[in-house]
Amino acid sequence: MGRYLIGGLALIQILLMGPSESLLGRSQDTTMQHSLLGMSLAEAKKTEFFTWFHLEQTGTETGPEKRSVVIFKPNGDTFRKLVTVRTALDAREHIVRMELFLARSFLSDKKQCVFANDIAKSFLLDATSAADQDAIKGLADNISSNQTSGERVITARPLPAPPDRPGPAYLTYLGKQPLHTEQLSSSTLHLENLKLGDQGWLQMVLSLRK
Repeated sequence: MGRYLIGGLALIQILLMGPSESLLGRSQDTTMQHSLLGMSLAEAKKTEFFTWFHLEQTGTETGPEKRSVVIFKPNGDTFRKLVTVRTALDAREHIVRMELFLARSFLSDKKQCVFANDIAKSFLLDATSAADQDAIKGLADNISSNQTSGERVITARPLPAPPDRPGPAYLTYLGKQPLHTEQLSSSTLHLENLKLGDQGWLQMVLSLRK
């Protein structure tokens, strides 16, 4: 089915598996947004990041420092096995760390990687504080360029051009180097390529600096 959207970098038309499985086409204006880091989980679950990507809670566990970790996955069958979001909470149930796991098979699929790129870009822009938006924008734009996609993507505004010389964060995103960690003004960005079981994954982490 076709979905038509207008505004920001929203896609005008994309092919979707079904309305509950949309991972693409989100219009995003971060100028009026608050960072998911530091937000209460109850409030975060009402934000567009969680509602647009149809993230539903699938479990909880105890993480490092005995923090509660709440796990989310998209509710559509197509993406459920390919995407995981983990939120680590403090004693007040505010988010102090967010992780996005994307299956490497998802990122390398020339037809579906635009969906992976969309949630990755949104994760970066939504979780990062206003103070760190400028620092994260280059990586978000690199991801939005969809240079690895074999599909033609039509947008309301031109997509960012692929970088001439990809930086270490984007090289890690592309799977061309194992990991990258970067200290931002109020948070830490970490990307790492992992092998979990028999499947490769990209782990993207944003955490509040202590």
